[in-house]
Amino acid sequence: MRCVIKKMSIEDVNGVNVLFCKLGTDQMSKNSFCVAPVLDFDLRSFYKKCLKNKNCAIFVAKLGNEVVGYIELWQRDCDENFEVAPFIYAQHLFVDEAARGNENSYKILIGLYEKAESWAKEKSYEFLGVDVYGFNTKVQSLVNSLGFTSYKTRFVKKLAAQ
Repeated sequence: MRCVIKKMSIEDVNGVNVLFCKLGTDQMSKNSFCVAPVLDFDLRSFYKKCLKNKNCAIFVAKLGNEVVGYIELWQRDCDENFEVAPFIYAQHLFVDEAARGNENSYKILIGLYEKAESWAKEKSYEFLGVDVYGFNTKVQSLVNSLGFTSYKTRFVKKLAAQ
């Protein structure tokens, strides 16, 4: 089945919400700093608002009628994370585990990334940024292969209770 990458529509909101919950479960279960249980969130109203927000774009990957991946992009001003210039920030990039490991998996990731870069260029931005957890070495390798450079590294130390 051919994968289609397109801008999120109202019909895709439920699928993106499901993937966001899977992303949270996936990432927080590997995060040694996360002590709270991972909950299912209902962000459908948030994603519906994103459809009308000119500072946001969400692209989805669909196999048939099923949303199997998405990338969420936001226009950002200079901030403490990137002081050089306004930039496009990839808030989330996720491909459902069920769609990984086959010939579509890499095509889905690259297709979503290419849409992100195109959108950033259409908006006349010079920079595209993404954060990756330190434990997520696969995604670190992927973003390096796409030409990203490490800009800042945040170090965190858990303090003993007093």
